[in-house]
This record gives sequence, C-alpha cells and structure tokens, in this order.
Amino acid sequence: MKRLFLFLAVAILATNATAQPKFSQPHGLYDVSSLSVTITGTEGSVIRYTTDGSEPKASSTKYTAPLTLKKTTILRAVEIKGDSLSAITTASYIFTNSVLSQSNTPAGYPDTWGQYTQINGTAKADYEMDSEMTGDSKLRPKIIEGLKQLPILSIVSDKDNFFSHENDSVKGGIYIFTGPPVGDATGHGWTRPASIELIGGPQAHDYTGGCGVRLHGGHGRLAEKNPKHSFRLVFKKEYGKKTMKYPVFGEDETSQFDQLVVRCHFGNAWQHWAEDNRQRAQYTRDVWARRMQRKMGHTSVNALYVHLFINGMYWGLYNIAERVDDQYGKDHLGGKKSDIDVIKIEEDGGNHIEASEGDLTAWQLMTETAAKAADDKYYAALDTLLDINSFIDYMLINQYAGNTDWDHHNWYALRRHNNDSTVSEGFRFLCWDSELIFGNQWENVLGTNNGSQFPTGIFHNLLQNEKFARKYVRRAKEVLGDDGLLGETSVVQVWDSLYNTIDKALYDEAARWGDYRRDVHRWQSGGQLYTVDDFYIPERNRLLNDYFPNRSAKVLNDILSYVNVDDFEAPEEWVPLSPDMFYVWNGTGADAQTVTAWNVDWNFGRSLSGGNVVVGSNSVTYNQFADLSQYDRLVVRGSGSGLRIIANRLVDHGEYKQFITDVNEWSPYWDTAYGVVSIPLDEIATMDDNKGNKRVDSFVHMNTIKVNSGGQLTVKGIYLVPKQEISSVGIVSSERIHDNSFYNMNGQLVKQPRTGIYIKNGKKVVVK
Repeated sequence: MKRLFLFLAVAILATNATAQPKFSQPHGLYDVSSLSVTITGTEGSVIRYTTDGSEPKASSTKYTAPLTLKKTTILRAVEIKGDSLSAITTASYIFTNSVLSQSNTPAGYPDTWGQYTQINGTAKADYEMDSEMTGDSKLRPKIIEGLKQLPILSIVSDKDNFFSHENDSVKGGIYIFTGPPVGDATGHGWTRPASIELIGGPQAHDYTGGCGVRLHGGHGRLAEKNPKHSFRLVFKKEYGKKTMKYPVFGEDETSQFDQLVVRCHFGNAWQHWAEDNRQRAQYTRDVWARRMQRKMGHTSVNALYVHLFINGMYWGLYNIAERVDDQYGKDHLGGKKSDIDVIKIEEDGGNHIEASEGDLTAWQLMTETAAKAADDKYYAALDTLLDINSFIDYMLINQYAGNTDWDHHNWYALRRHNNDSTVSEGFRFLCWDSELIFGNQWENVLGTNNGSQFPTGIFHNLLQNEKFARKYVRRAKEVLGDDGLLGETSVVQVWDSLYNTIDKALYDEAARWGDYRRDVHRWQSGGQLYTVDDFYIPERNRLLNDYFPNRSAKVLNDILSYVNVDDFEAPEEWVPLSPDMFYVWNGTGADAQTVTAWNVDWNFGRSLSGGNVVVGSNSVTYNQFADLSQYDRLVVRGSGSGLRIIANRLVDHGEYKQFITDVNEWSPYWDTAYGVVSIPLDEIATMDDNKGNKRVDSFVHMNTIKVNSGGQLTVKGIYLVPKQEISSVGIVSSERIHDNSFYNMNGQLVKQPRTGIYIKNGKKVVVK
C-alpha cells in the first residue's frame, strides 16, 4: 500500500512539473487598442501571474478573471498545487501604439546605466522612441510598417537582472556592469536566467523557451562607446533545456544550438561614438560578408534580422547569429563535438589566440608549416591542415571589402579532426564582425600582416610559394571579373537582398537610436538626428554609384601589382616554343633537313624597344629557322605593340614573309579567353612577301621575331597549337551528328577541338 501511495505521489508531482498555464491569445505584435486574454490551468490549481517580466511565484497576483490588455504586456503565469509550481508560461503581447509612445521613464527602471570606462561619468539611460520621428505624419506609418517586416525576439527577465546597480555577481545587472575588455571587468561573463520568444515575421516564427542571457562583444560593451549592447543566449539545463531545437534560420538550415549571438550592429551604426561611423550606417555589412562567403561555396555563419524587445521595450534592429562553438562545428562539418577545434581571438585581457573548443595542437602545426611553405614539401603538407581554396576566398572577401578592423581580431578558424584516422580536414576561416568594411573605395589591405598566427600572416607566408601565388591570382581574376562572384553584379545582388529585408525596419531603428548622439551623449563629436532618408539613403547611393562599380577592378589591379607571379596556365595541347626547335638547315624548301642546332637569342620577359630581337637573331639568315609547318597557330603572351614575325626567307638576302601585329586587345588576333594573340600560321604561308609578290608556300619556316620600329613589347611566352585531327570518315550525315562529339562547320569529326565554333548534338557551341 505504501508503495502504491508513493507511486501515485510521484505521478502527481510529475504531472504538476509538466503542466503549464495556457493563454487564449498567442504572443505577437498587435495593432489594436485592447486585447482580452484568458488563462487556463489544470483542475484544482491556482494561477499566479506577473506583467513586469519577473518570474511568478506563490505571492504573485492571483488570476481570477480574463485580463484586458491595453498596452504592451509581458504576461508570465504559473500553476500552483499545494507546494508544487508548474513550469512558467511566458507570452509577449507587443502593442504597436505602446512601441511608438515608448517613454524614457519606464516604471521601476533606473535613469542611469553603467560607469564609463575610458572617460569620466555614468551613462544616461535611454529607453524612449524619438517623438520627432514617431510624431511625424510621414514617418509614423513607415515605423508601423517596419515593425511588421521582421520577426520579434523578445527577451524577458526580472528587470534587476538587466538593470540592478548592486555590484554583485548574482544580483548585479548585466546592462550596468558590462565587463568590457579594458578597464573594470566587473560583470564579465555574468549570465542571468531569461525567457525568449521568437515571434512572427515572414517565416511566421513561433518559439518560446528558457535560456541564460549575457552581454557579448568587445569594445561594444563600453558604455561610452555603445549604449546598444549585443547579447549571447546560452542554452543549459539550469535555464531550461540544454539545447535549443528550433529552425531559427529556416527549415533547410541547422536547427540545434547551444548558444546564439544577438548582434547589435556596433560599427558603422547611428549610436556609435564616432561621426564617420554614424554617417556610414547600413546595418548590412557584417551579414554581407557572411552571405558572400556562403555564396562562394564555403561554410559561413547564418544570420536572421529581428526586432529586439527587452521586457516589452523596443531595443532596436539586431541580427541573430550562430555562435561558433563545437555544436556549430558538428552541425556544419559533421562528426562529434569532440572532433571540433575552434580558434579565435580573445579580446579580454588583450588580444590573444585561444582554442575556445578543442586545442591549439593542429593550429600550431598548421601555422608552422605555412611559415615554411616557400618549400613545396611543406606547402604539400598543408593539405590536411588548411583548406586552401576556402582560405583564398576568405582573404579575397576581406580584401575586396577593405576590412580595416581585422585581422588583429574579428575572425574564427574551424576544423574537424578525426583521432581515429590519419586524414583530417583543414582549417576554414569564417567571416565574423565585418562591420568596418566598404569605407574608402581605394582602400588597400593587401600589405596587412599581423604575424604568422593570424590570417594575414599565413597569407603572406603562403605567397612565398609560387603554386599558391598562381592559384590565388587565378582565383582573384575569376571572382573579381565583371561576371565573377565578387564582381559588381554579384556583390550588389547580395547587398540588395539584405537591404530589401530591412528597408522598412530601418525606420524603427532610427526612431530608437537615431537621436542618441544628439540628445543623450555627444561624446567625441556632436551627433545629429539620423534618419533613413537623410543619412542612410545617401550612403547607400554612394556604395551603389561609386564603390561597387569601381571596387572589383581596383582590388584586382592591386593584387596583380602586389603579387609578382605569372599565373598563366596554357592548355595541355599547346606546345611551348623552345630554343631547341631552331636549327641550321641544308635548304629552305619543305624537304629541307637539319644540319645542326642553332644557338638563338631568347629574350622572354624583357621590355624591348623597336629593332630588338625577341627570338632568333638580327641577321635573319635564310637557312636558320624553326619549322612550324605541322602547327595550326602561333600564340603569343605578353603586352605591347609591334610584334614582327619574319618567316619563309628562301634565299640569302631574298624576299621574306613579314607579319606584324600588337599584343593587346586591339589586335584582330586577340583571344579574350586566354589573354593572348593567336595567329593562324596559314596566313603567313599564303601572304604576299615583303616586296608585294604573291606567293603561296606549303610550309612556315620562322626565322626571327623582332620588335617593329617604334614598338615597345614584352613577350612572356610563345606557344604552338597543333593542327586539329580531322576524322578520315569525311562529312557525316545529320543522323550521326547527335552523338555528343564535336564537328566542324563542314560536318567533319574533330577529335581534339581547339578554340572556335563547332557543332555538337545538332547545335553550335563555342570552345574557348
């Protein structure tokens, strides 16, 4: 009997532990004057509730009748049966009119925040929405519309958890004691219990759960520099569930999180302490870098724009980001949490590199190996230590963006290892906190080098290896071209997609923080009333009209000037012209035989003026030549004017064929795909000689290549393209032309197609 009673008691306690009050109305944004909410519980229970964000307990207000809400209300309720309390139900009812009339004197909240760190004084509290904007007949509808554009993230907690001035690690307010990385670190790491709700938006979010909340960031935690702090949401059993399981970033993305970062947009924002930052506010720079990294095919950190509310007070435009930890690594790279190394810069106590997950063993090996990468042996050893392709794109994103607040901090490196295997994946760098980008369109950060433990130092060490330098330059040409991923069109597509996500919500951010540096704290430079139309749009137009149209070409030119490497890669079938192709011959006809090798002049890579020899000799001796008869084209790489080919001199001091062209895009023989001039050798064989006599030869004997009078030329390389092998079957029928092979315009099978137009499967195709 005793056992049965014990079983029933445990069952009742379990039921009470899982029961929660239910509200008749869902949390959300309401554009109404009042809302009736009924709270229901299990039979025999008493319901207690609060409306100020605090956790309800036995002494809280007893629920007896439906509640009529006429303003923004944070409703929290608990069921009580005997001594047993249920889990708390929390719902945020955000009223549009309450947001627009949000005052600077909310009941029970302090009128000052934390002490300044690098200057004297205490931060004035700022809670209000600017009445100049909310009361403007043109702006007010835009602010209302903006509230509806994004999901709401509501953080709910006892107000003292945020704003208590009691200097106590348990009771102190995290918005008062911010724990900055310089000065007084009191408050660093303080975490407080909270309930969070993700509500509405285009994705119709509907999530409520418990978590810990703490401040996040570096200098953004200094009260004088930034009144609008970032937060970190920490999911542990002591605050609710140990992991958040919800598709914050969409159904196709990872949906399990140990931590999330709620980013405030600190740099280049209207509340920033420096006027040049405020003038450049766009709220999309950091997310652009992360989205661009994803677009280029690499691991990146997800983002979701939200309107943040703290205990029902509008706090501004934020974006939720994944926290780069072992859970993030597991979700994005696979394996187990224990397989993940995360390397970052820790700013507290001075910038130093640490392994926030895993250890530094592989990191140290990677950076030491990269430092020796000039030797091909060490460069090859990086295969399992560094993802080279991802690293190159990471560097190009930051170089394109002109990131001036990097890489002494603001980056992560992530790696998955496998202790049971000799094969591990190389480190991948993640764009992070890229807020100070897209400033001066002429910015050049290629020379930045913070040492071998930093991305820029690794980059400079790798540039000492010719293979890496060629790979980097080729990729730069590819992505920074007009149709490349970092070309204007692609960049603006990402940029505009972000703008179109927040274009209406920006009016809410302006109303919340646009007056701070004018009316609350005018440190360093007096601020203005920052509005979307007067400040945001002009900066957007500067980027669209000046920065983006010119930036790709500027960065590519900087790279080509900075990295001295020849990155050209000829097709496999091209045969490099070499000195051993030149002989002294016993005649000049097609049947001439070689007598001995000819030691020719060879001046590749030198800037030559008119009259100088590129290949051959000044004498143009008739029986000294290279026989090019078996080739189809002569390809010349280089730059300049006055390429002069002398060929088919048949007798001593006799007539010869002379072919002259420039080596640039103005030449009719310019091949854009390869950046070369491609000269058909048949043209030389059939052209008139230098006296104007018509003569068709069955061979091409090249005597010399010179620089024509008045020309200036640098030749980097010369290649010979073999004649195409044409099938002996002759012209094929239309039925056979759909066999996935290449045919010339005469319908003849081409086994090895070169550059040109062909027919494949019944359609014209271009082979570059």
